[in-house]
Amino acid sequence: MADFAFNATVTHVLLDLEGNQIDGFEFNQGFRTELFGSCSTAFKGSMYVFGGFVQQRQVSRVENCGLEHVDELPFNFINAACQARLQNQVLLCFSDDAPKDCWRFDERDGEFVYQKELTQSQFGHEHNQMAMYHGNPLAIGSCWGLEVEMLDRHDEEWKRMADFPNPGIPNLPS
Repeated sequence: MADFAFNATVTHVLLDLEGNQIDGFEFNQGFRTELFGSCSTAFKGSMYVFGGFVQQRQVSRVENCGLEHVDELPFNFINAACQARLQNQVLLCFSDDAPKDCWRFDERDGEFVYQKELTQSQFGHEHNQMAMYHGNPLAIGSCWGLEVEMLDRHDEEWKRMADFPNPGIPNLPS
């Protein structure tokens, strides 16, 4: 996607544990970085930001009190999940344009490695974060459904679990 800038002012705010603003905080957002539509996770001592609404292939890292672009993903990644791990690698899963796909991300000796060898999930899990359950990545529903799947860390296959109970949202299955 072509680079362009919004004609808007972005203000970053640092809050204490009670929600009070801490004065004197400056956070610089570098060129080709964004937070809207992105996914962030801590990995190997660094905070990473992947994808975004405009910068869909962004890989950025928090450095020197700012967000710095460090690489480009080999795929688009928007409104997706990046919190789960498999074999000490970050899983980048369920982008808007690939809601059943997962990629692996690793950093080895300063080089970024991307692998797409995992099988697709049975259901789309777009607009959804992931969790870990007994060492297995877990996807619970999506903005369109209540299907739950767990990625078995041993055979790396998605296993269907019981659907998440419908909280009473119209037009979703019970």
